[in-house]
Amino acid sequence: MCFIEGALTKKSLESVKSSVKLPEKDQYFDVEVTLDKNEEYETSRREKMIRENYLSTWLLKILKRIVPNIKEELVVPNSHYYWKLVANVKVMSFQGNMIDSSFYSILAALMTLRIPQINAETIKEKALEYEILSYKRLNLTDKDLYIPFTFKILDSQYILLDPNHEEEDLSDAVFTIIVQAGTNQFLLYKHNGQLVHPETIKAKVSLCTKLAEDMGFQFSNLLKDDVTTCHLN
Repeated sequence: MCFIEGALTKKSLESVKSSVKLPEKDQYFDVEVTLDKNEEYETSRREKMIRENYLSTWLLKILKRIVPNIKEELVVPNSHYYWKLVANVKVMSFQGNMIDSSFYSILAALMTLRIPQINAETIKEKALEYEILSYKRLNLTDKDLYIPFTFKILDSQYILLDPNHEEEDLSDAVFTIIVQAGTNQFLLYKHNGQLVHPETIKAKVSLCTKLAEDMGFQFSNLLKDDVTTCHLN
């Protein structure tokens, strides 16, 4: 489950003085993951925090692939303000891979999000009040669909798609292939463990490309105007 919060943020004085039009891309997004502790996931408080930080870091790495394409839309025209988005992810089921499922929820939330269009002249800095003229979708397209698939290697020969947290801990290696839907472009992140043979990666990329094509079609439906959307206030 994911919901996105937006905070109207002022660019730093240094940024304004140096004539930098936009802040760095990592200022636009943040990810906060909360693991819903239940019978499926029993661990110490420290281990829980480590896992949450680990997931937040990796999700943000994937999310930054999308940021350059939409950062202009997060800036309030004729002002020193921009919208900073925080994706709050709550993991409630631990049957599959947490990186993959969490990012799918972020992607779905972004594709149904509408950003307030603000009259810059009405912004009151102390109270941070402003007039909202309308709401607008982010200009996301099929090419912004970066879809992750995580694998684990066991006993140097068995390769499992969508491993849960327990299976990850018992694996020889864990890696994630991120496919840009509708293209042959992909990213590879190796989380831990032994080296992965190039032929293994090649075979799995072929599989992921086919899976991403189908999933990309499902996500594309969220871009339709008749889909229920979420507004920032």
